[in-house]
Amino acid sequence: MTKYIKKIENILDEDLFIECQNHAKNMLHDSSVPFTTNYFWEEGVRKDSNIVLVHRESSGYIFERIKDTIKNKLNHTIHDIMFYYWMQGSHIPWHNDKGHNGSITIYLNETWNNDHGGLFLFEHENEIKGTYPKRNMAIEQYGNIRHSVCPTSATSDIRYTIQIFI
Repeated sequence: MTKYIKKIENILDEDLFIECQNHAKNMLHDSSVPFTTNYFWEEGVRKDSNIVLVHRESSGYIFERIKDTIKNKLNHTIHDIMFYYWMQGSHIPWHNDKGHNGSITIYLNETWNNDHGGLFLFEHENEIKGTYPKRNMAIEQYGNIRHSVCPTSATSDIRYTIQIFI
């Protein structure tokens, strides 16, 4: 199986990016929106992380626009689109997304203070490489590459992402 990690700047067109940002923030404050949490993840993937809120997007305008963008730009079939809300002290330890061919993470924060952690880390040729969240950047990983997200700091903003499994 082919394995790769690729960064894609400005993955979403500007209008869709703004819509996704607003959608994510509005959902967080809407008591009718259903959320699950990382507490339902396997123990080995959750470990001692603080809460990560998860909202599965299964239909609607935003869902269709994201799905079409990923299909047109990256030629992937989407299995899941979820909005993740990484709270202070949240992280995900090393794992390889077993059960999926790969994933795409899209960063929704307008800015990110690098002192607040939340780096995406991955193994490549016996080295650990990392990327800080960056506005409208996607990390596409394919082929069950081991990766993790460092803990966010106690004073960080919420780290907003769209998580897509392919």
